[in-house]
Amino acid sequence: MSAKKNHRLPAPARFILERMSLYNDRHSIIENFEESYQAIRKAKGSLEAKTWCWISVLRSLMEYISLSMRWRWVMWNNYLKIALRNIRRHMGYSVINMSGLVLGLSCFILISLFVMYELSYDRHHEHSDRIYRIINHQPEKNYMNSDDFGWTQGPLAPVLMDRYPEFESVARINLFQNQLVVRDDDSFLLNDFYFADPEIFDIFSLDLLHGDPESALENPDSIILSETTSRKIFGSGNPVGRILKYGNSGDLIVTGVLKDMPHNSHFRMESLMPFRKYLELRPMNAERWNPGWYCYTYCLLREGVDPGALEGKIIPLSQEIFEINRIESRLLLQPIERIHLYSHINGEIQANGDIKHVVLFYSIAFLILIIACINYMNLGIARSVQRGREVGVRKVVGAQKSQLVQQFLGESIIQTALAFVLSLAVVRLVLPSFNMFFDRDIPFNLLGSLKFLLILFALVLLTGLFSGSYPSFIMSAFKPIAALRGRPDQRSRRFSLRPILVVFQFTISIVLIICTLVVKKQLDFIHKTDVGYTRDRIVVLRLRDRELRDNIGTIKAELVKNPDVLAVSGSNYLPNSMTSFNRFPKPDHVDPSLLTIYTNYVDYDYVDLYGLELVQGRNFSKDYVSDPDEAVLINETAARALGWDRLDGQRLEHRHGVSPEIIGVLKDFNFQSLHNEIAPLCFYLDPDSAYMLSIKIRGDDIPDTLRFIQSRIEAISSAYPFEYRFFDDIFDQAYRAERKLGSLFLVCSGLAVFIACLGLFGLVAFTAAQRTKEIGIRKVLGASVPNIVRLLSNEFLQWVLLANILSWPIAYFAMSGWLRGFAFRVDIGPGVFLLSALITFFIALATLTSQSIKAAAADPVDSLRYE
Repeated sequence: MSAKKNHRLPAPARFILERMSLYNDRHSIIENFEESYQAIRKAKGSLEAKTWCWISVLRSLMEYISLSMRWRWVMWNNYLKIALRNIRRHMGYSVINMSGLVLGLSCFILISLFVMYELSYDRHHEHSDRIYRIINHQPEKNYMNSDDFGWTQGPLAPVLMDRYPEFESVARINLFQNQLVVRDDDSFLLNDFYFADPEIFDIFSLDLLHGDPESALENPDSIILSETTSRKIFGSGNPVGRILKYGNSGDLIVTGVLKDMPHNSHFRMESLMPFRKYLELRPMNAERWNPGWYCYTYCLLREGVDPGALEGKIIPLSQEIFEINRIESRLLLQPIERIHLYSHINGEIQANGDIKHVVLFYSIAFLILIIACINYMNLGIARSVQRGREVGVRKVVGAQKSQLVQQFLGESIIQTALAFVLSLAVVRLVLPSFNMFFDRDIPFNLLGSLKFLLILFALVLLTGLFSGSYPSFIMSAFKPIAALRGRPDQRSRRFSLRPILVVFQFTISIVLIICTLVVKKQLDFIHKTDVGYTRDRIVVLRLRDRELRDNIGTIKAELVKNPDVLAVSGSNYLPNSMTSFNRFPKPDHVDPSLLTIYTNYVDYDYVDLYGLELVQGRNFSKDYVSDPDEAVLINETAARALGWDRLDGQRLEHRHGVSPEIIGVLKDFNFQSLHNEIAPLCFYLDPDSAYMLSIKIRGDDIPDTLRFIQSRIEAISSAYPFEYRFFDDIFDQAYRAERKLGSLFLVCSGLAVFIACLGLFGLVAFTAAQRTKEIGIRKVLGASVPNIVRLLSNEFLQWVLLANILSWPIAYFAMSGWLRGFAFRVDIGPGVFLLSALITFFIALATLTSQSIKAAAADPVDSLRYE
């Protein structure tokens, strides 16, 4: 027995031969190999036998692989021909089917590009995994939107480098906006005007096209321009050494040209100047921890440093800062890669994205793709009757179920691949508008990302398999005789997956419709709600030029000479966007915490121009000469927080010794977004210090009035271009993210409903084909077309009703969570759900009726003809 066992083929060779053998030939092939192997072993020995064995097995394996590939190519070529033939013969069905897949894939690819772009923010820096931003964590936010602040104090950066060797480099950054530079007689307005320490080049991957990063920021009067800014000011060529004039600060010498930073950066620089210049322009003592002197601090950690442990190590420094400023705070390290999507702290450099929106968009895109796959399934089931005879013939001539499954899945994958090619064209066409809508610069470069390309190929394969799975298994299970008689599906009274698919499609569609209606309702509420101030016919000018700010009184006197100008007021902030604040001790001095009160510097006309209401006391008045130095207005929330019911000569005690008298209490108004609760607020009177000019005008001849305003402004200073905005536009702009979300829901709900109706259309056609003889008999017995339409539609309308019932709690839960982000919000109410039900029933009924009438109007003689 053991001798015979020793003469058997080697186990690996037997394993390979077993995998190559087909059906019942396995044992005979292996036996033939073993006979030859034993004969050679007996005649020439074990080594010769094994050599022959492996040469023969490998040769057979190569022939097997070649033959398999050839037959698979023939098989897939046949599937392609059949798929193209079916598309050509049933063009209407194919267009409907492909439309759903193209829309679903286009939406998914487009959102995937958006998601990948959002996740790529700040990852282009070489050491992005070691770059952190220092932020200030203050645990008692006290009416603030967040516990964290992006600002840090000036001396922090050098102290960190001196005390903690874990920091490889630390740099301070600050930003001025809308700065004017002059080349010869041409003026240029730069929006992103940055100041930074030279160490910024050690931390970030900033490429200088011209100039030396080691010396470009040594001279305090130097300036580095971005590539685009350099072309705008100097044209093409190397501008290093050229001179620019910067306001009243003298001449600047261009020392470098910075390659444009990618758009997926949480800050982008048009120009860069040394931080030493910032200290000259803001003459404050940088050696002291001045609580009103802030900048942004970025650092590069050494390799292997644990940021959590380092945060604990710098706690003593946080305590020192607290003892100096009486503000409890802690320094934290924020990874730069998480700033764009996860950071919503006070004092962000630029507006960030939101990971919740990214997840929401991707979920919607995935659900729409699922709806498109389900639509393909439903239409495939509807086509099963027409293809029943094809299945019957194939089974009669010997086709097995697995072969039929492979064929139909192959057709599905091929159609999905064709839809994918069309969807790429759609994405390429839509992407520019998509970028404009989301204010992004998403590239369309599939070959540039191997990972994304592999994801797309996997997406096509999985979509084809998923969408073709149910129809393929159904059609492959047809009985040959029943299929040849034209009645392939005899399981109509058994459990069917079709109702579940339709209900699922419409449930998603209705959820999106409800979300769209709720977002629109909230936006209408924002637009119509009484926020406590006037918004109409107010022109807003930003006073960038110091000469204009120094002559604010003259400007006001000139503007009010025009009868179309009703009022003029200067202020630091508009009534919907106040961000500056101070900390004040509580009056009783028992509570050691400080009260955060937002502040605004205004003139005498601000309250009246914006229609703010006084509930106690008086407004600022020129009759009281002490008002500019010793008077403030507070709002009702501040009065309650301070514990004062009435004005009895109370003073607002500042922690630095200033104690102005509270002369009036303003009725609460929404001086920030409606996302936030109303916080304490106070107005200081400073008529000569204003950065914003508000001009209330008549609406009779707005263009002429604007020309008059421009002429008076430019008569005093024309250094900056004349730019204006209407306050109601500024107000609406604050809710741009919500409007984009509403538009996205509208588009996605429209796509979802459209694709779902395509599937419903196909199922009605399938049902009508199944019940052809029943319809003929009913018509012969006197049934009318409306009766037949009602017969075919009732079942589907019940599915739509069930989808509404399932979707309502899902949508209510989702939108309740979204509305909780608003301190002032609407109630969802039953009307939204009833309206969504009416919309879906109307659309579904229209789809059902169009196909049912066709089936009901058919000649009953054709339906009852014996085959």
